[in-house]
Amino acid sequence: MNPFHIGVVDGMAKIALRGLASQEEIFSQASQKFGGNLPKRVRHGSGGLADARGTSDVDMTVHSLRPESLAKHMPEGTTSDTTPERTIYSVPGYERQVNLWAGPKRSRAMRSVRHREVHLALERTYPHLATEARKLKAQGMPTERAWHKVLQLHGDPYEDLMNMEMSMAAAKRVSGGRR
Repeated sequence: MNPFHIGVVDGMAKIALRGLASQEEIFSQASQKFGGNLPKRVRHGSGGLADARGTSDVDMTVHSLRPESLAKHMPEGTTSDTTPERTIYSVPGYERQVNLWAGPKRSRAMRSVRHREVHLALERTYPHLATEARKLKAQGMPTERAWHKVLQLHGDPYEDLMNMEMSMAAAKRVSGGRR
């Protein structure tokens, strides 16, 4: 039996381990529960290839000039890890680990969101390539490096996977146009 189930949430394909809420479902629950209390818009920043190495966490991101000041908006039991560049809050009470990254640099706050957009576009458009990338991730390779290898790119995986046009063109080239 396939350990994954596939469905749709808010028009977005989701994949999760059977019997476990998807990252999208948990993001929706968490952002409704506490995201509305935050002064800025919270975005979903979880990488692609969910659950390739077991249960994936849910990454949320928000731009905040004073990320440590968001603590008052977090649910009881939330822990945090703060550096001068960011604060990461670990939020309890969900089927998956929920992390909220908050920092003063808007470009850094949007990095994981952009990676997610590219990963999901690749997964939707080239599912056979996603299967290859998922296998690499299951073997321990980070998502960006797995996609980078499958797409046969040669630059910095984290920078290259920020570029939707380049990533999709590489997928088309590698797949011979097959979707």
